[in-house]
Amino acid sequence: MTSQDLIAGSIDNGERVRRFTTLTSMFAVAAALAVCPQAAMAQEAATAEEAAIAQEGATDELARLESIIVTARKREESVQSVPASISVFGGEDLAEQRLYNASELQYSTPGFYVQNYEGAATITMRGVGAQIPGGPSSVATHLDGIYQASSSAQLNRLFDVERVEVIRGPQGTLYGRNSTGGALNIITRRAGDDLEGDLSVSYGTFNTLRGDGGVSLPIGDNWGVRLAGSFAEGDGQFLNTFNGEKVGNEKFLGGRVSLAGTVGSVSVDLFVQRSRDEDNATQTLIPLVDADDPTPLLGWNKTFLDQPTEQLFRRDMDMAGLALSGDLGNGFSWRSITGYLDYTLDNLLDVNPRPSGPVRVGIATPTYAEQFSQEAQLLYSGDRLNGVLGAYYLDAEQGDQRVLTLDGVAPFTIVLFDTTSRDDTKAYAVFADLNYDLTDQLTLNGGVRWNREEIRNRFAGTGPLAGGPFDLSGTQGEPTWRIGLDYAVRPQLMFYGSVSTGVQSGFFGSAFDTATGADRPNEVEPETLVAYEVGMKSVLGDNGGYFNVSAFYYDYSDLQVQKGGIIIGPDGAPDLTVPPFFFTTNAAEAEIHGIDLELTNLRIQERLKVDIVAQYLNAEYTDYDTINDFREEVSFAGNRLPRAPKFALSSALTLDGLRLGNSAEGEIRLEYNYRSKTFFTEDNREAATQSGVGLLNLTASVDFNDDRWRLFASGRNLSNERFFDFHRGDVFANAGEFRSFEVGFRYNFR
Repeated sequence: MTSQDLIAGSIDNGERVRRFTTLTSMFAVAAALAVCPQAAMAQEAATAEEAAIAQEGATDELARLESIIVTARKREESVQSVPASISVFGGEDLAEQRLYNASELQYSTPGFYVQNYEGAATITMRGVGAQIPGGPSSVATHLDGIYQASSSAQLNRLFDVERVEVIRGPQGTLYGRNSTGGALNIITRRAGDDLEGDLSVSYGTFNTLRGDGGVSLPIGDNWGVRLAGSFAEGDGQFLNTFNGEKVGNEKFLGGRVSLAGTVGSVSVDLFVQRSRDEDNATQTLIPLVDADDPTPLLGWNKTFLDQPTEQLFRRDMDMAGLALSGDLGNGFSWRSITGYLDYTLDNLLDVNPRPSGPVRVGIATPTYAEQFSQEAQLLYSGDRLNGVLGAYYLDAEQGDQRVLTLDGVAPFTIVLFDTTSRDDTKAYAVFADLNYDLTDQLTLNGGVRWNREEIRNRFAGTGPLAGGPFDLSGTQGEPTWRIGLDYAVRPQLMFYGSVSTGVQSGFFGSAFDTATGADRPNEVEPETLVAYEVGMKSVLGDNGGYFNVSAFYYDYSDLQVQKGGIIIGPDGAPDLTVPPFFFTTNAAEAEIHGIDLELTNLRIQERLKVDIVAQYLNAEYTDYDTINDFREEVSFAGNRLPRAPKFALSSALTLDGLRLGNSAEGEIRLEYNYRSKTFFTEDNREAATQSGVGLLNLTASVDFNDDRWRLFASGRNLSNERFFDFHRGDVFANAGEFRSFEVGFRYNFR
């Protein structure tokens, strides 16, 4: 099915038009509230002195808001001038909210959902994302402009970060492959020309000790180097009732060296980064009563691990990046981004954590990834025309080994399968993205990208459940494009609309043949998405603050889904009387529509700020006929997509600028994040769901000596909500984050 067919089908379908009309009507109501924000939000100062103070504070706040710069369109611009829904977290925001991992952003970003499955990230954005747990991601993650092809490598620790940009909606034109759901841009702090640095140390629940720091050193007149590091170490969060020892510990060590300067007319930015992450808490499985009763058997913080008694999770990642840029004159400039990544994961899990189980089942999933990428850009900035032309190349290799063993009561071991898989990808792309001012207020936005991928997958295995072998290769490619308009009513109020497409790369694998009962080679086609979106961005009058709203409709086709598996009995052991089978296929269709609303950085009083980000999302399969784990024909049409809660909310009240004596200033932030009922599987089994969850967080800090020193304290999940991070209706699951507290200090110098 071509992109044109998808568009025509969307326009001709009356039900789809009705849904989108409803969304745009709701959007129009929200927009009307923003056209005259001053009338709704204006407050009168009691005295002339108070009015002057309020005006000065509002001016400073507005200037700060307009200075939030992003590179979502591969050039620096104010976040409010980009016709897309974007959440931005500055380095200070991340530090204040105690966010240490990219996956933790999901609770502060409605529509952004991250699960950790056997060490790989399963990410969705607005319901679009990997339907295969641990499979290829549909949300493109970049670190300093370098795409991370491996979903295992996307679970980044955040340290010495300048900002993080979460871009919603397909980004196929500028970001290419596997950005169907959106993009996540992590930008680290650049080496500066002046001597400055910072250090923070904290201690918290589970005896967790953390340290983060960085220092920039000038080198001559034109160069600077920055050294940054981070570590964390803590006790286990779970009790292993098998031997009475704690498991699920946290351990991380990372460092980065950045170099920046000029050689003649060329700007140079170079970084080298190395890290080791051994956070076992997200991997630890807890036993449940049974597959139909998702109640912890031993308790939320207790498990039973006998093979192995201490779960292994060790992720090593090396990255390097080189960015070169220069001015060509007459509005033209150029940029080159070269990236390298080397990643390994050692993983060993007890996948039958049940004290009454007659057998012991363990799985090892060592994984590796290596990639080289090169992007070249020609940028132009003129009176009316702005844009970028580019070319991209990726050479990536990924592989893993999966070993499943079964130990009986006698001293012997059965290897159910021992498989190896290797994927090789060479991706090529050329793209253009342009913005042309038709008038002083109306801008035409458009872009196109041509993609070509050479892919090869090799699979081999031994054991009764192995399947294969096969060695398959081929070429795939789908163009992506976008077109839209934005209209600036005034400098602080913009409306926009767009139609864009995204493509999720296909791959090769094996499929179970229901007729013969044997595996056969199978090509999984790319996913395609056509997205329609209208939105508004505004700054609210003299009080400052953002009021942004967007309504979207997605036509989602050829979803890549996985079926089958090993049938697990009530005791947690594989049921070998039911022959296992695996296959990945393309589901027919899904439709997604929803609304994003942001009311952020709003000063309702001089020292009180409000942030509210909310999303309504309806994501359903419209045509999906398949077979279940027992090879029965079923239809999932009308079911909700996994990891797509209908309602999500992130809200915060911040009380800042609290004078404490002559040299100290305090801040308190109370945060509440909520997600409604979520399905983890496409069959929408009640046993594989998570009911609505609300997390209450509190942070407080005091700055001394012109912000040189800071003392801080925080508590996360204060109400100690119990919930599952991942649960597929088996007899085990991953628990969500527990209640935790932290205290510490930060020192910075300039």
